[in-house]
Amino acid sequence: MDYTAFSSAEQGLLELLQRLCKPRRVAHSVSVAEVAARLCARFGIDPALGRIAGLAHDIVKDTPASELWPMAFRLGNYPETERLLPLLEAIDARMPYADKVIHGPAGAVFLLEARIVKDESVLGAVASHSTARPGMTSLEKIVFSADKLEPLRAGTSLADAEALLNLGEEDLFAYALSSSLSWLSRAGLPVAQATVDLYNALQRGAKRA
Repeated sequence: MDYTAFSSAEQGLLELLQRLCKPRRVAHSVSVAEVAARLCARFGIDPALGRIAGLAHDIVKDTPASELWPMAFRLGNYPETERLLPLLEAIDARMPYADKVIHGPAGAVFLLEARIVKDESVLGAVASHSTARPGMTSLEKIVFSADKLEPLRAGTSLADAEALLNLGEEDLFAYALSSSLSWLSRAGLPVAQATVDLYNALQRGAKRA
């Protein structure tokens, strides 16, 4: 895979990703970064933010969950991530999905404490990508959509590719969220409360419109 398009700062993040994650995870993260950058450019956001958030979103996913939970609970220790604390309230540690999605909030803390990323919008995108949540920013929605629809992800379709090319920001996000929920349902997996809350909020908004 060609990494020459990344800036020096992004190359440093890529090298860390390669040390911490499995090769398949690295390839996925690079693909998310490329998709997110293109979406950012289309929706009027600095593409560099999309590339950095895409590269970083799974930075600790291959770290044992026993290390991620204490990390995630430090969200409230920093002004850059304090607003993300409701994510933890919506991730029930007793549920079987919890260890699978805690890498989002934990990743934001890791990046901040390691002084790799300070940008609040990027940290929010990393924290929110695994479950989504009500009140997401444009960058957060873009990274969530890129993560769920990037072409290297197993099961992506021609319809997903067309959605990435043609849908506006809000419609694309709704499409990605619906696709994620459908996949979880087919797999018989539970859904994080933050995702349920967001889906319900979108449904209420659609009915009012």
